[in-house]
Amino acid sequence: MATQRYAHIKNGAIWRRLNLDPADVPIQKQSYLLPIVEEPKPARESVIQTLDRIETIEVNRVHVTWILADLPLDQVKISLKKRVDVDAGNDRLKYITDAPGQTLTYDRKRREAEDALVDATPDATKYPVLSASIGIEVANTGVAKTDFDAMANLVLDKEASWATIAQQIEAARMGAKTDIDASVDVTEAWAVYQAIIWSV
Repeated sequence: MATQRYAHIKNGAIWRRLNLDPADVPIQKQSYLLPIVEEPKPARESVIQTLDRIETIEVNRVHVTWILADLPLDQVKISLKKRVDVDAGNDRLKYITDAPGQTLTYDRKRREAEDALVDATPDATKYPVLSASIGIEVANTGVAKTDFDAMANLVLDKEASWATIAQQIEAARMGAKTDIDASVDVTEAWAVYQAIIWSV
């Protein structure tokens, strides 16, 4: 049974809404049981727009339309800049591990790598975090200096690569926030946000 959404009109206002088979709405009730005809709901960007549903009682129907309106510019700027920070964080996670203690581990490994390269007799007691990856990330040749140098160079190469990526992300983040702040209207602020290019 096909049903239609109806509005029950009482005292010139919508009293309640019903799902009815049109065949169950006789002529004598059609003056107060009006079909609800709804226009397609437009897409909305919640960070910059509001969407209001408007119901208009007409002679033979209740017509539902939608009104899109921009949020206040100051509010949009705050929301977009927060979103930029979140996006930057998500982009960083493509390259680093966000786990408890991992940042400290990375930092310790980098410092050990720098020290191991200038140490003529490196060993696991001096560089425990660095040594943990020998035989996994680089070959274990059994020659301590060779192995520690290989591991240290790998760590520092990764650090240099990450520094380049981090610079790209930070430049994109700060540039976007500056441009959003300078936007004169919501359309411009949204265009700035959509145009952000993160790391590649």
